[in-house]
Amino acid sequence: LKQGSPSTPYFDTFLYFRDRYIDLFFTVDQFANRIHTPVSNFHRPYRQNILIDGQATSSLDVVTMQPLLLGKILTYAIGENEYSEWINSGEDIYLMIMDKAGLATRDDAKKRFFEILFSKPNKRLSGMFGNASWIEWINALKSKPVKYNPHTVEKQHSNLAWLLQTTEVKIMEKVWQGLVTENIPFLTVHDEVIVRTQDDARATEIFANILNEAFSYYRLNRKFEQTPIPQADNIVILQPDEVQGIDWQRDIDELSVYFSGISLPSHPVKLYPHQTILNVPAFIDSHMATVKTYKGNLTFLPHLNRLQTLRNLLINSI
Repeated sequence: LKQGSPSTPYFDTFLYFRDRYIDLFFTVDQFANRIHTPVSNFHRPYRQNILIDGQATSSLDVVTMQPLLLGKILTYAIGENEYSEWINSGEDIYLMIMDKAGLATRDDAKKRFFEILFSKPNKRLSGMFGNASWIEWINALKSKPVKYNPHTVEKQHSNLAWLLQTTEVKIMEKVWQGLVTENIPFLTVHDEVIVRTQDDARATEIFANILNEAFSYYRLNRKFEQTPIPQADNIVILQPDEVQGIDWQRDIDELSVYFSGISLPSHPVKLYPHQTILNVPAFIDSHMATVKTYKGNLTFLPHLNRLQTLRNLLINSI
């Protein structure tokens, strides 16, 4: 990290032990083959201070990757549909959902979208979207076993999340391979790559070439330190002053929808080697109340981190 940068105890532990025990800090989950490292778990605002080979870094990620993937999958599965049309025309998907479902705010629409992705199928969602073909297909997918989803027997509603995440991994694997071929060192955070600023332009070109094959429309979000890069017709590059300030609300919404959509374990869960949760529902309730009350207050960041760690453990458990 840059000198004087904020950190977390887990990331500091990783930095201390990485030379001797690097394998302890790298896992590939059994659910969708997503990679989890201290970098992917690092608090978002802190990532801009990461150095690679002692050099400053830039970050590239795909704006609203999950909605984009859903549009691609729906087109393949059912052909033309209004959701995919929204995505391919570059509409703000949350505003479109807000209008279609008659919701009051864009944040309400985001919560409904997370419900579509993670919750159990329900008639209320179908009615909210006028029994649209894409919602009906999603509900059907989450109502029957999917052979390759390791959770499908006890958690059929996880089928869509599994499909989206595995598709994301397949696309990002192509990006990673392209970076490896060009000898560009990088770090990965799901749909994001962090590279040295000096490699930014070439990494963006590689990323864009892969996305061009996958999507008719997308946006790349650039963070940290940048250098000028050429733009293609179907790419919109967001500069830092155009990116909304980062807070915890998206994380809180995702966690809330995820935990409310699954059957919580009644047995103790070992969160860390030194910490076991005896009552999972009570733990979630107390921690969610804390992060909602003190969101953005770094004193309470460990509460958010513990909830995210618990979610990852539950996702990865068979």
